[in-house]
Amino acid sequence: MKDTIIFVQDSSRHFFQLSEEEAISYLTRIEEDHIVPDYENVLKKGFTGLLQEVKELMDQLDMAIPSDLSKMTFYRACKIVLEGCLNYVTRCRDMIREKLSICSDRQRISELEKMEKRCSALLEHAPETFAEALQFIWFIHVMP
Repeated sequence: MKDTIIFVQDSSRHFFQLSEEEAISYLTRIEEDHIVPDYENVLKKGFTGLLQEVKELMDQLDMAIPSDLSKMTFYRACKIVLEGCLNYVTRCRDMIREKLSICSDRQRISELEKMEKRCSALLEHAPETFAEALQFIWFIHVMP
């Protein structure tokens, strides 16, 4: 059985299921709209690691130094964005849990449990599996 990857469209609250091979093919065709994430960095750190890094950078700033004031503004914005990313993943996980509570199909339950597990993992740490990495990249693409 192919591993299922979760793809969520917020407007319709619809889950799209693709195999890993289909997901790779799809992701290579996504238009990037002038944003090219540093995938190596974000995949190594995940949302939580990036958020921790931003907090550490903020702690190192000296507000008596004028240049650090503009850095603080930037880091605050990064913190807000990363917290929003974690909130989005949390909402997706919660939506999966809702679907699990009403689902009666064994195969679908298994798929939803895998989706929920991946979302929960991404809330705690950087992607550790290929499926988590694909899910993480998808989240990056669907969040404006």
